[in-house]
Amino acid sequence: MDSVSNSASRTGLPPVRPVKQLGRSDLLTLAIFPALVFFVLIASGNLTTGPRTVDDNQIYKLQIEFEESGFVDTLQNDVVSRIGMGRLVPVHCLHKVLQARLFGGNLLLWSVWVGLVGSAGGCLLYLALRLLGFAPGEGLIFSLIVMIGDQSILWWRLLHGEGIGMVLFASGLVCMAQRIRTDKRIFEFGFILCIVLAMLAKESFILTVPALLFLKIWFSMRLRGMSLNTAIGASWSSIIWLTLFSASSVVLIRFGLNTTHFSYTGWDGYNHEQLVNIIGQHARISHLFLPIFALIGVYFVACTLAGKQTETEPSSTGESRAGLPHLSRDLSRRLFVVGLFWGTITIPQLLLYMKSGMLNGDGQAHYARYIVPAIVGYAFVVAELLRMIRIANPTKTALIVIGYVLVGISLGERVAKAYRHAEDFAEESRYNDQWFAAITEHIEPDDPVVLVYPNRMHSGYQTQVAMQVYYILTQRHGQREVYFLPIPDKPSIEQARLAATQSDTRHHAKRMRHVDQIPTGTPIGSVALMNCGFDSDDKRSTGYKLEEALRSDHAGTWFKPEEYQHVVTELGYRAFYKKLR
Repeated sequence: MDSVSNSASRTGLPPVRPVKQLGRSDLLTLAIFPALVFFVLIASGNLTTGPRTVDDNQIYKLQIEFEESGFVDTLQNDVVSRIGMGRLVPVHCLHKVLQARLFGGNLLLWSVWVGLVGSAGGCLLYLALRLLGFAPGEGLIFSLIVMIGDQSILWWRLLHGEGIGMVLFASGLVCMAQRIRTDKRIFEFGFILCIVLAMLAKESFILTVPALLFLKIWFSMRLRGMSLNTAIGASWSSIIWLTLFSASSVVLIRFGLNTTHFSYTGWDGYNHEQLVNIIGQHARISHLFLPIFALIGVYFVACTLAGKQTETEPSSTGESRAGLPHLSRDLSRRLFVVGLFWGTITIPQLLLYMKSGMLNGDGQAHYARYIVPAIVGYAFVVAELLRMIRIANPTKTALIVIGYVLVGISLGERVAKAYRHAEDFAEESRYNDQWFAAITEHIEPDDPVVLVYPNRMHSGYQTQVAMQVYYILTQRHGQREVYFLPIPDKPSIEQARLAATQSDTRHHAKRMRHVDQIPTGTPIGSVALMNCGFDSDDKRSTGYKLEEALRSDHAGTWFKPEEYQHVVTELGYRAFYKKLR
């Protein structure tokens, strides 16, 4: 019995033989990812939509900061600003600021880059599984499950840490696989470096370290025939360094930044009800039940048909197959190890996002980005079950096909859902564009624009959202004279600026000028009622109340409604612009 077979007896898992080299079929498979991503981007309209007020405003804010401070200071200020918000994401900041410097305000270039990042993530995940000895179809299914679904928003949402974080995470998996296969230390260094950078792109990747170390030890035993102690010894450097970096990051976030949560999400203490709720949400989003239980059933059938063979009898591929007498014990051991990896990577993510959840009241993914990286655990379980079916009875190709069909049903539903979400996202972006067009297309760059926004006692957040609109109006649409009218007028703009929780908002809000500062006799070009920053159900009512207050308190002074054309967009955004003569 060779070392690979010895590995099977020690781990309770069938050995696999890693691929010696990637072939033409792998190159063709890799082409699927960019083709799929850009088909969705183009067909849904996301490749050419305008900016969204949320997040995309940062693209234009950074253009102002480049002019004021240059690249280095802008990057430093962005990192410091995120730290002030309780975030430790310097790699995300670097990625974002570099894009802003290279692409400017050209949203087409931003969208193409985000699509390329999404494609690279899928390709690297596929390569990692192929190098770990999985068949092409198994690697493809793994990557598609991670990429496709509610989390596909990462392909078209322009500013987020999860996209570049997943590319770095997947690069780490590739380096890990190469380290196991070749014993070259350069890949150990690459594995550690990529995972550390992923942690610094999005904090949720910090929690993947135990699962990754478990995976490295497991596959060292499976592919190299190592004992448990030998596999741990071979992984000592990654165990030490990744544990050190992840523990240091947690300590720094908890005691240096003095927080474990950010506004609507993050660890805010254990809550049993919230945990049960988010487990159900994760199961619903991931479509867990049909593929998992169906594949286990197919595996039972495959092993039953192979029941005449003994546990150590080699197949035509050189891999051992379990006989029927050992089926229950064999399956339980395999599922235990697979389930251990699944739980190690998924449970910490669910604990992290107990506070925010993953679905809104309508059962739709609200914080869809948070499905990454937890979805990696589920995707790996599916790929491993497909591999187990293939090895248990490789001569029964019909069973393998059935396994892929069962997964394909779930995957088809995920593709349809992802495309619907992409269309909805593009449509909302177009509605945003309609509002900005209503504000700016009938006036000159030097015509005053008044931005009316709802004021609150603790109005830092609304001031922040008002500034987001300001960035887009000034940098994308070239409006040089933008004034503000908070309703009610107290607290003042100055008080609201000081109350802003984000340092960059406090800095830029120095530019805010009250409507009373418009020179006497200067005709006002447009009046925009800002109900951004609210949930969709509250947008229309907020916009209506702002308009009522504007008409009752200011009509006949600087604002004469009869001189304006009134516009209400599909999202309930309201604007007035001077009637065309």
